[in-house]
Amino acid sequence: MKKFFILLLLSVGFQVYAQDDAVVLVIPNADSKILLDGLEKGVSKSGSSVRLETSAGEHYIEAQPINPALQTKGEVVLLESNKQKILKIQFEERLGSSVELIKVADLNISLPGVVTVSAWNSDHPNQNYPYPTQWFAFEKGDEIVLDATMSNRNGTNIINVLTYPDKVVRYSNNGFTELKDVRIKVEQRGIFAFVLATNHAFDRNCFLKIHRKPATAETTTFNSTVSLKKIYTPISIHEVQDFFINGGLNATFANGKSRITIPISLPENTVEWYYRFSASRNKEDIENVKTNFKLLSEVATATFGLTGVSGMVTESIFNNLAQPPGSDFCDIYLLPSEYRSTFEAKQDDQLRHYPDGGRQNFKSGNVRVTCCNTGQFYLGIKNPAATMGINVSIEVVAITVKEDYVMEYVQN
Repeated sequence: MKKFFILLLLSVGFQVYAQDDAVVLVIPNADSKILLDGLEKGVSKSGSSVRLETSAGEHYIEAQPINPALQTKGEVVLLESNKQKILKIQFEERLGSSVELIKVADLNISLPGVVTVSAWNSDHPNQNYPYPTQWFAFEKGDEIVLDATMSNRNGTNIINVLTYPDKVVRYSNNGFTELKDVRIKVEQRGIFAFVLATNHAFDRNCFLKIHRKPATAETTTFNSTVSLKKIYTPISIHEVQDFFINGGLNATFANGKSRITIPISLPENTVEWYYRFSASRNKEDIENVKTNFKLLSEVATATFGLTGVSGMVTESIFNNLAQPPGSDFCDIYLLPSEYRSTFEAKQDDQLRHYPDGGRQNFKSGNVRVTCCNTGQFYLGIKNPAATMGINVSIEVVAITVKEDYVMEYVQN
């Protein structure tokens, strides 16, 4: 019995002690070591909590950031029995003024004088002179810092700093001889264009220095490099559609057509285009196949992020497109626009077409066209059967390319 009471007292004593404990959740805004009264208790990820259990009363809680650019922070907290407290520790995100600026560019730029520009304009009427322009990327919160000196201090000079591609002017000076510590705040990550000119009659050189001051330690590694690259974009030319094409004899002696034409209007800068085709005498088969025609989305996925490819889109991308099923034959002709009526009138002895863009005895598949990328064409589809009608489904997608400035590296 005595042992029982001793155990009971120990048990009760333990419960009373546990009930006197307090809990604090420490949440730093950067990866940190968490210390309680000088003793390390764990490591917390930015925005995550570390749970500390301790006795009631005053305690000193300290967060030591993993990033050396941030300063250790601590706080004395008063904890109450049987209660939980949340302590958020906010490190100063902005870098101190003692941190060196990050060099983006140190440039020697030749500026054309008024005489040079006037001579060029006389040879290129109705065109804008291509003034020297530099392109760099900056992160949200950056400060752009500009310094400029001139090889000849006679006259004044011009600088415009614009966002790209929307061309919003963020800084402009139409009469400087020198720039010292000009600062431009970056509201959103993006590309900036630095356009320079001179008001003087003769050419001179501008020595331009560009630095960036990051807003946070985490963005110090942001890459400001901008490159001119080819950007590929798929465009729908003809959405998925199905047609019924009659047999040749039936079209002649009954209603319907044994030939149809589909207009192909190619957008500017088309480098190649594809069409997906399927044919079957069973209309239900074509209805089922049509629901899986997703040529545009497949090409968009294949070309996403594709830049700088020399020539046309790679053969491997085309070869990886899905192959649609088909069960019956059609003949397909790629026609110059002026031969549309010739094809429809069945004047085959006068017909001209592009064999590389057509297919004979074709049931289904994807066709890649690289021979005819500018202007208006027609796809002529012929049912070679005399009496049996046929159902066909077709989708057409073009790929355009343009050169544009893109960030070499984007930090998440």
